[in-house]
Amino acid sequence: MFEIIGKMRALKHLREHFLTFTLCFLCLLFLVSLFKNISYPLLWADESMTVMHGKRVLEYGYPKVHDGKNVVYDLRHSNPRLGVDEKTDAYIGGANWGMYYVAAVAVKLAQMSDDFFTKTAILRIPFALAGLIGLAILGLLGAQFFENRFSKYGFLTLFAFFELLSIPLVLHLREARYYALTVFLTALVTYIYTRYRILKKDNYLSYSISLTLSLFLLFVTFSPVYFIFLIAISLYESIEFVKDLISKYIRKTSQIVQSMSFSLNKRFKYYFQGLPPVMLSLIAVSPLLSFFKTFYIAEETAKFNRLLFGISEWEMYLASLAVIWKYFTVSDLIYLAIFLKFCLMVSFMRLGLRDVPVSDRRKLMFSNFLAVVFIVYFFAIARIPNFPFTRYFIPLQPVLAAMIILDVALAYNLISLYPSPKIKYYRVILLIVFAGFVLTNIGKNVEYLKGHVYELSHQYKGPLDYLIPFIKETYEDTDKLVIATNYEETSFMYYLNSKVIIGYVGNNLEEDIQMVPDIVIFRKGWGSLNLNIFLGFLQRDRYERVSFPVFDYKVNNIPELNFLPRVFEHQFRTLVSGDERMKADIYLKR
Repeated sequence: MFEIIGKMRALKHLREHFLTFTLCFLCLLFLVSLFKNISYPLLWADESMTVMHGKRVLEYGYPKVHDGKNVVYDLRHSNPRLGVDEKTDAYIGGANWGMYYVAAVAVKLAQMSDDFFTKTAILRIPFALAGLIGLAILGLLGAQFFENRFSKYGFLTLFAFFELLSIPLVLHLREARYYALTVFLTALVTYIYTRYRILKKDNYLSYSISLTLSLFLLFVTFSPVYFIFLIAISLYESIEFVKDLISKYIRKTSQIVQSMSFSLNKRFKYYFQGLPPVMLSLIAVSPLLSFFKTFYIAEETAKFNRLLFGISEWEMYLASLAVIWKYFTVSDLIYLAIFLKFCLMVSFMRLGLRDVPVSDRRKLMFSNFLAVVFIVYFFAIARIPNFPFTRYFIPLQPVLAAMIILDVALAYNLISLYPSPKIKYYRVILLIVFAGFVLTNIGKNVEYLKGHVYELSHQYKGPLDYLIPFIKETYEDTDKLVIATNYEETSFMYYLNSKVIIGYVGNNLEEDIQMVPDIVIFRKGWGSLNLNIFLGFLQRDRYERVSFPVFDYKVNNIPELNFLPRVFEHQFRTLVSGDERMKADIYLKR
């Protein structure tokens, strides 16, 4: 008997060691996926805009639009002053300021190196680290809903596996932009709220202070997600409150009637106890709502885009929902999540909650909270006044992953409560269906997985990776140059410290067209954007054309994989071109 017990213990230890090794291996692979070749390529438009605002923070204390040399502004609108504070000349359009202050620290650190690619790595790493910490927070939070070491490690292993499979997620975490910061703050808000309201492990004071502060930081990083959490937390609290009332007062016995007033007051007190941090954060951000003109700028941008595309507000919203849904059906496991929710609904309808262990009830509560966050986020983010790029909703990927793992664990546990001799078969069927969904998703995204592996072992080079080093090698004092370009102007500003005119939005054209640029770079992918101005430059003076063996892609690179038509799609390999008409080129004044 003792030998059998010893063998069982040895088998248990072996199983735990194997799971631990698998978890460590997956985490190592994810670190490689996140940080390998993070220095390539050079910063594209959005990243360099963040970094240039970070430079302005170091110089002025806030992201100032004008500095006497360059204009840092990228809000495309018929009103060139929209998004500029008249008193301070501060940039208040688009995403809020949190990322600029993180970028300021990165810019300061990047000053330690003169190498363009080393600088780029230093600029991106703080953002990638923030995203990584966010994933760790959410993973460790989910593990707290499991009782023993093996099940905790099982959750973490599956979570790490799902994150490793998500190429869109890792591409966004590698960007010097607000995406990774939003993932971090989404996880942090979820962690703080869940620890107090569901796990009941923190005291009220620390909960109130930390949640208020986290929500405030979320607003100044990416304000749409702040409002999403206000709605999600309030909605979840209200749902739980109503559910509790119904369960307690559905039976009308004399004992319940006598204690109804006391119980009701107690429940109301508990309900309102969870909401003060939400209210406090709203009070804290109220002055910023006025300063940033959050709703006004959003509405003006939405009007501009609706006129540009010739569609109504309702049509734009439905089109955005369709794009977001497409991402989750192709790149993620939304169908698996729906299937598991259906299984849980059927199980609870048959079993009720009486026989369900407390630990599984908590799993259900956390899963329900994540579901509320997901649903509110899904329908709210489609209102954003722009094309719904993946960057706007990528924080939902780890939320969905955690919810799926919790639900499959719940479904597996609930099967054992059925009074049936076929329990083992039901469990096997569940696991087969689960594996089928996952393998199908891998099959759909195998080309992205292969592409990412390739870019981790090869240097990708976009147009800027040829243009900027060439300018640096050709000119001794690049800070004295005047460069005219129609896109990614802030990349030239940052790496070369040159004066850059025209730009993407062209909000300083009257002054710019009077200048004589030393270098003219017209990015062909942007069609006729200010084409006549660039032709005028080339006709007024003598320029020499130099071309490079790379396709003049619209962007240096972009983390997007969900844009249709595929004019904005992440490139895993350098787009080499032998056609002179399609090559990236540069015109040097002679």
